[in-house]
Amino acid sequence: MKYDFTTIIDRKGKDAMALDAVGSQKGHVKKPTFPKEGFSIIPMWVADMNFATAPSVMDALNKRIAHPLFGYFYPSDDYYEAIMYWQKTRNNIHDLKKEYIGYENGVLGCLASVIHAFTKPGDKILFHSPTYVGFSTVLNDTDRVAELSPLVKDEEGVWRMDYRDMDKRIKNNNIRLAVLCSPHNPYGRVWEKEELEQYVKEHHLEKNIQFAGFRSDVHEILQCADCFVLSSFREGLSVALMEAMTEGLPVVCSRIRGNVDLIEEGVGGYLMAPGEESEYRIAFTKLYEMKKNEPQKFEKMGQANQCKIKEFSKENVDEIMKKVYQV
Repeated sequence: MKYDFTTIIDRKGKDAMALDAVGSQKGHVKKPTFPKEGFSIIPMWVADMNFATAPSVMDALNKRIAHPLFGYFYPSDDYYEAIMYWQKTRNNIHDLKKEYIGYENGVLGCLASVIHAFTKPGDKILFHSPTYVGFSTVLNDTDRVAELSPLVKDEEGVWRMDYRDMDKRIKNNNIRLAVLCSPHNPYGRVWEKEELEQYVKEHHLEKNIQFAGFRSDVHEILQCADCFVLSSFREGLSVALMEAMTEGLPVVCSRIRGNVDLIEEGVGGYLMAPGEESEYRIAFTKLYEMKKNEPQKFEKMGQANQCKIKEFSKENVDEIMKKVYQV
């Protein structure tokens, strides 16, 4: 297909922040100022481009817009098929399944979910500087603080992570979450597996960190565990938690919606206040002592979860929904 990469399209007033935000000081992000007289605006300050959208994409959008109703939706089978096809043809991943794919509304929304799951307000999170302004926005919105580790240029002019600086900042600030942006924004570096493996080796973390890659053997992995922990601040109805229950694992999880529907306190595990580390430590100690001194009671917890999760089987849910909608 021959494509037009030369036509200049005027995007002013067409929802193009790259142009419309120039000279604006709205919000907490300072936008670029107008260029000097005689110069034109070249919108290279934001990740955007001025090539027209591919005709095949426009055709699909126009076809959908022709239907006059818009509402809540689930990602379609075509959505999942496109992802699986991409991974198969680009990355040689042939066993990817629909149920392995999670939907997030954009990178920043996904980052916010991770931040809520692994940190609490006021915590510092490690980023490399310079860093993407969108990350700063998410940190402000979630009441977290950026701890910046500057990238350094090696003798070949390639920007690299400073492992010693990262290690110092992680230890001095009790950091639980580090964000690696790949490709790095704004430097454009794609982090190589060897770089990450080097950091793990230098700090003797081989027993703590494994580069597992894409896995389709969750069943076998869960069977290696003694218990399952889910410390999220927010969930719907966690599939990961339900998978662990199916494998007969006792659970320590946060007392939030979804989790409280799955786990009965003291029967299938323990429910903790989100972010309360001391409560989690107490729960871990209880499970450790129980497995050591009362193994039968420990096994009963896992069995209780296997029994409970049957209530959420497809067959049961289908029957419940039929009753809901029966007239």
